[in-house]
Parts: sequence; C-alpha cells; structure tokens
Amino acid sequence: MVLDAFGTGDPDLSYQAAVHLIEKYREQAIDLAKARYKLNFGTSLCDNCDGLRAGPGVTATCFQVKQCYFDNFREDPHPRHLRVLQTLMGDPEKS
Repeated sequence: MVLDAFGTGDPDLSYQAAVHLIEKYREQAIDLAKARYKLNFGTSLCDNCDGLRAGPGVTATCFQVKQCYFDNFREDPHPRHLRVLQTLMGDPEKS
C-alpha cells in the first residue's frame, strides 16, 4: 500500500499510507507485548527479567501495564526480585 501510494506521486496519499503503516506496526507491537505477558508472567523467564525494577524514566512495571518487552536481563535473580514476583502472583506464603 505504501509503495503503491508513493508510485502515484501524490505526497498526501503517500504520507497517509506511511502514517497508517506506522499505526498498524504500533498496534501489532502492543498486541505482541500483551501476548508475551500472558505467556511469560510467573514463569522462570520472569525470574531473569529486570523489568519490575522502577527507576528514572520508568513509568510503570510490566505487571501494571500487562505488557512484556523482556528487554532487561539479569544473570542471577536477586531474592528481593523473586519476592516481588511471588507477591504479585499472590503466593500466600510470601505475602
């Protein structure tokens, strides 16, 4: 669609096609992040993710937005990190 729009030589049509493509890409990225969250949360993959740690520029955790980008890896999970995960998952022994 974008290539076809550019082929017409119409800059407005080309711009609208590019904006539409960007919007669809963002929607897909969010859908994939939600699917990863449903699949990953509470598994051993979460143990090695540093995404729960809030810091400068971090507005929400994966748990709050229900999205997983799994970009922040740890070599070894810290016990405090595991306690946070257990609390979020509702582990009655660790609450």
